[in-house]
Amino acid sequence: MPILPNQLVVAVDFDDTIASGFHKDALTLLPHCKEVLSRLYGKGFRFILWTCRSDDTLEQAKEFLKEQDMFHLFDAINDQHPEARERYDFTYSPKVWADVYIDDRHIGYHVEWLLIEQHLLLELEAVQTLPV
Repeated sequence: MPILPNQLVVAVDFDDTIASGFHKDALTLLPHCKEVLSRLYGKGFRFILWTCRSDDTLEQAKEFLKEQDMFHLFDAINDQHPEARERYDFTYSPKVWADVYIDDRHIGYHVEWLLIEQHLLLELEAVQTLPV
């Protein structure tokens, strides 16, 4: 069962998943990332930015997302989705709870946003056919 009814909560890593490069001036958006995340958000997907970055490097990632006009696509950063926190009365956990995790470090995983979009749309279709 999905965390939220008829929606999927997706945790998305930042480095080498959303952007390549590490330092602020070297960050480059991965191909099709913005378009895919925007389309999926419009279809009801909910995103959590899930990154090991902290302090200044996390601020750099946030600034990059703002510059790319993508910051609004993320409902939480390294934290539980607000609706899920309310619904399930979460206490603190270092791991975010999501239906899907997208990370370049997944075994055998290559970040190709157009393929990710196809996969997630199939996942959403399967979730929407479940009884509520």
